[in-house]
Amino acid sequence: MSDLGLLSYFLRIEYKMTKYKIVMHQSNYASIQVCKGSIDGGGGLNMQQSNLSGTPVEVGLVLEKETNEKLVDHTYYRKISHLLATKRILRYVQGKVDFGILFPKGEADAKLKLIGYSDLDWCEDKRYIFYEGAPISWSFTKKPIATLSSCETEYITAFETACQVVWLDALTKELQVKNSSKVKLLIDKKSTIDLARHTSHERSKAYRNKVPLLKIASQQ
Repeated sequence: MSDLGLLSYFLRIEYKMTKYKIVMHQSNYASIQVCKGSIDGGGGLNMQQSNLSGTPVEVGLVLEKETNEKLVDHTYYRKISHLLATKRILRYVQGKVDFGILFPKGEADAKLKLIGYSDLDWCEDKRYIFYEGAPISWSFTKKPIATLSSCETEYITAFETACQVVWLDALTKELQVKNSSKVKLLIDKKSTIDLARHTSHERSKAYRNKVPLLKIASQQ
């Protein structure tokens, strides 16, 4: 085993370290993807001179598969709507090439104070993110199971977030990082918070294996 010095590149992520901060970004990788989408890169799209976009997708955009389409290689028969969505993503990436995540230097004896956010939107996408001066852990996935209400779906999302709390707590202990005794978890639905605190509710019987952990997390 040999010392390779300060980390500068790992898994397509670049790191810039100074005395007061660490910046994590993917400028080189993002530029390559925009170039691949251009005519010179073989993508057939003139993206390098295109107008920039402030968001990756249009609000309310839903891309659906045709129910009666024949079984053909879908890579040969793209829809115009899919092409426009792809171009917008590339325009968004092009405008954010120089963006990254900044981790400011903290005090040597400061304790880690994690804050977690759990959310679910109307497109049934569940997500969570943890902050400690900058985002350090996040997830964005489709809802994996069928539920009877948005409250129950938010509850499942909050449970998975609580699992991440337990994992982050174990990780900080292994790294011998000073951590505050509590992790603040913010949920945007009051009925979900009430369900986590009152686990004897009828709605919680379908998730009995998940109830104790989330109840402990809500009490902490």
